[in-house]
Amino acid sequence: MAKSQPHTFLAAVLVVCVLLVPIGVGAGIVYYVLNKPEVEVRRVVVEAIAPTQVDEGDIFELTVVVQNHTDQAVNLNGLDLAVGYFEGFVLFGTTPDYLTESEGRMFRAFEYNVPIAAGGNAQIVFRMQAINAGDWSGDIDARISGSTGTLTTHAHTVVTVPQRFPGSPIDDGPPLLIEPNPE
Repeated sequence: MAKSQPHTFLAAVLVVCVLLVPIGVGAGIVYYVLNKPEVEVRRVVVEAIAPTQVDEGDIFELTVVVQNHTDQAVNLNGLDLAVGYFEGFVLFGTTPDYLTESEGRMFRAFEYNVPIAAGGNAQIVFRMQAINAGDWSGDIDARISGSTGTLTTHAHTVVTVPQRFPGSPIDDGPPLLIEPNPE
């Protein structure tokens, strides 16, 4: 019997280790999650501000606001807007001007180099005209430098056919496109 006691002791130690290691690891994970500093991803916010409804022919602005609630400067490197959203509109330009533009199957990409100070914000204003009646929506991805990466928001605008009254000078032809005034 003396020989079986070391095995019993060893078995007891193994059982205790098998039970305590997962408990210790789990407690460590809970401690880390509860005590880790807030990550930048949750402290940099992107928002799209657009009218919910416009008439064909209306000119309007879609504003993308990036708020930096971190204690470090970040940079807005670009905005990617879903191609589906643009099917209802013509883009006249943005303020500030984009550096380059490219279009893929899913997104229209606008490159920027906009620094955003700690605690600051940046706004990109898209000046557009509604040209096709319909319900237009799509994602907007803001590409931010650093560990923040890409943040996504959503734009949604309904384009309606303007109300036509008997005797109105408005005919049923396509809306007149107004070209921006070069300044």
